[in-house]
Order: sequence, then structure tokens, then C-alpha cells
Amino acid sequence: GTVADASDCDDGDAAVNPGAEEVCNGVDDDCDGSTDGADAWWDEDWPYRLPVTLTASAYEVDSPPVAVDVDFRAALDALGDSSAFDADTLRVVVQDCALGQPELPSQFLDGWSGVFAKADPSDPTGDEAGAVVFLADQDGDYATLEPFTAGDTLEVALYFGGSASAPSYATDLSASSTGLATDLASASFDADAGGMLDQLVLADTGTALMSQTDSCCGNGLYTDDWDITPQDDAGTLTLLEDGPVFAAVEATGSRADSLGAYDYSFTYWMFAGRPELYARVYEVTTADTTVEHSGDFTYGIRPWESRQDAVAGDSATTFTTDETDFAYADVSDGAEGVAWAYVQAPTYAVDLANYDPYLIVMGNDYAALGSGTPGTVPAGTAFHDHVVHVVLPHLGGYADVEDTLFGLVEGVEATAGSPEARTP
Repeated sequence: GTVADASDCDDGDAAVNPGAEEVCNGVDDDCDGSTDGADAWWDEDWPYRLPVTLTASAYEVDSPPVAVDVDFRAALDALGDSSAFDADTLRVVVQDCALGQPELPSQFLDGWSGVFAKADPSDPTGDEAGAVVFLADQDGDYATLEPFTAGDTLEVALYFGGSASAPSYATDLSASSTGLATDLASASFDADAGGMLDQLVLADTGTALMSQTDSCCGNGLYTDDWDITPQDDAGTLTLLEDGPVFAAVEATGSRADSLGAYDYSFTYWMFAGRPELYARVYEVTTADTTVEHSGDFTYGIRPWESRQDAVAGDSATTFTTDETDFAYADVSDGAEGVAWAYVQAPTYAVDLANYDPYLIVMGNDYAALGSGTPGTVPAGTAFHDHVVHVVLPHLGGYADVEDTLFGLVEGVEATAGSPEARTP
């Protein structure tokens, strides 16, 4: 008689065996003891995938943004495939049969790496490596966000290869060189004022909650006064990415007076389905620059300064300020408000002033508080070396958004496994 294969969990079904491919069908296809597990293959038209485990922050956030750096060239080489990576074939899928393995709208950012890191995010284009961005969502509908509970994990996979056409994702994200918007919030930028943030508007109320262009000072450095801040003169606005999941605008320019000179770059971005605005600040001296701010010259080096006139100035206004690490702040009138926080702080977080109607952030990557005044910042010094902030417009008070703010700062941890090929 025939001897049964001890490793085969169903000798009566030739399609069920240890070498079979697990799919969502209510059967333990590969005899690994798990029925419809996280290893189930999504679609046979996709030959490859990269499994990624997402781990939530210590704070609950609704469908938080995710950015995963992936070298698809290395992945294809590891799979023995010399063909070029085709970004049109990329799909991000939740590896959960109970949820129906939903596809998450995603975007491949060629030329980017470390979207949230304190480092230059630029990466060579055309090298088949870049950042994959999406939301840690459960149904793929970014119009309805689901809680990603503190400490929870979500298994997803990045499917690629084959001959699929580019997907068409309908999201709420829109972008131009002068503005970014979702259904929850919008940000506009003014090239005549350095390209700085002109208005951050909460869609629910239509209120302009924050402006850098209205600020007298900051967003750069002080010499003998604040006459060479980015918002004091024209800048250049460039649309870097236009969605559908991630959109980014860069404001650039140069400033100089008799005491020094510097170049600046503010890169702003938003994600579909989310209200917050991120900003990355890179500023570098182009000449030896003397900073003469009173008390200590480091008070005169500021990566962010803005006005919050709409929610300041009445008896209901509450100002929340981190007096310990100078890492976050909020201003709210009880009905609505705006929170600010470092995602990636400068080396020296000097001080934080949050009062009617100003938010003044003092910090730099050159010198610690206590250096006296004046001080000289040598030419070629990146005194703001890719500092990253997040600005969160919101309804209610600070207590209503504190967990979300801290969760956005901490971010989602993405751990990629080894690339896998579909079983023939």
C-alpha cells in the first residue's frame, strides 16, 4: 500500500502540502499549522513581496503615516532576478485574511530616504531604491481612519514585479507649489515671503491657525537684528511630490547682510487622510556670520517661529509649553488649536517661548546655550541640519490631541523581512 507522508497535513488533497502556497481560503495550504496566516499570498499575478511588520508607537494614532526605505534592486538580486524594478507594480497589502487582505494606497518616492530622519533625505534617482509611503490602515480607505493601538503590530507586505499597470488611487490629497491640502487641513505658502507657511487652516472650522509669514522674527538667524529672516524677502517654491499619498513642497532662498549670509531650505509635506503638516529645516552659512542676540547668541538661531493669532488673545486661550526639553507646545481656545513638536530635534534645544500670539523655537546644531554674545558661526556650518517638526491643527484642547502628537513624534516602527518569491 501507499505510505502516507507524515509532513503532508491532507493526503487526500494534492494541492495541500508543505510546499504549497498559503492563500486565503480557510485551508492550511502549506501545512505549517496556521490556516490563512500572515504568510498568505495576496495575488498570484505578483511574483515577489517584501514582508514588513509595523509596530505602533506608545500612543494611539488613527492610521498613522509610514515610510519604509527599500532597496528593490538588492531585493531583486537576492531573488535571482536581474530585471529592473518597475514602481508601477508596487502594491502594499495588509497580510490579514480576516480583513480581506486590503490594498493600502501607497507611493514610491524615488530619490528619497529617511523621510522622518534627521539627515539629508535625498537619494539618487533611478537607482531602484527609495521610500515607500502609506498609512497604517486596516481597510485601505483613507477617508476613514482606524486606531493603531499603542504597541500593536500590523503585518503588511510590499508586492512587486510582474507586469501590472500603475494603480490609480483616489485620495483627498492635493498639491501645488503653493499649497498642500487634505479634507482635514490645508497649508498655503507665499513665495513673496520666502516661501514660508502663510496659513495653516483647519477644514472643520476654516480657521487660519498658524503663520510663519506673519512672524517678525525667527525661522533663521539674528545678526544685529532680524532683517535677514526667510520671510523678509522672496524665495523659491518647488513642488517635489504631488501625491496621491504623499505631497511635498520646498521653499528655498538666500539671505545676507553685512554680518553674514546663509542659504535656507524648508521642506513641507502632508499625507493623504491626515491633518498634520511636517517641516524639515536645513540652513547653512555661506559666510562667517556674527550673531549678536542679547544674553546669549544661541537665542538668535531659530528653526521655527510663527503666530497663532486666531486662537490667541482671549480669556479661554491656553498655552501648553514643554519647559523641560523644549520639544512641544500647543495653543488652543478650547474649541480649536494647533500643536507643534520636534520629530527630530536639533543637537541643542535651547529654549521655547509660547505666548500670545507667538511660538518661538530656539535651537541649533552648532552651539549650546551659555556661549555668550556675540558669536560667530563659521561659513559652511549647517546650523539647522535637517531638523524635523510636525504641526497638528485640531479641534478641542491640547488634552484631546496630546497622544496623537506624541504618537506622530515617535512614529511607526517598520521592520522589513527578507524578500520572498511566490511558489510556482
